[in-house]
Amino acid sequence: MRFELDEDRALLKASAREWFEKESPLADSRKVMEGPEGFDADLYAQLGELGYLGLTLPESAGGSGFGAIGLCAVLHEAGRVAFPGPFLDLLLAAETLPRAGGERAARWVGV
Repeated sequence: MRFELDEDRALLKASAREWFEKESPLADSRKVMEGPEGFDADLYAQLGELGYLGLTLPESAGGSGFGAIGLCAVLHEAGRVAFPGPFLDLLLAAETLPRAGGERAARWVGV
């Protein structure tokens, strides 16, 4: 059985690859991980602006509505550069917010 991304998720994956390679290349990851915070807050703000922190949230809650497949596509690209910090943790926390906070949930994850 062969699985392929649909057009929207393939574009998401390609844009994520380009962003991660440009903004957080593998060579910089160790330096950031060994820093005092272990992540770059400016990069996480950019992730929010790009909508990556709300990938699985429905559009009605301020998210992108890409679901688990979109999440996997972006996490694949984040893993290629060993993106440092709590990226997956934030995405998982974002999943609980619509259930707890309704439509205002997105403001907590910067989307």
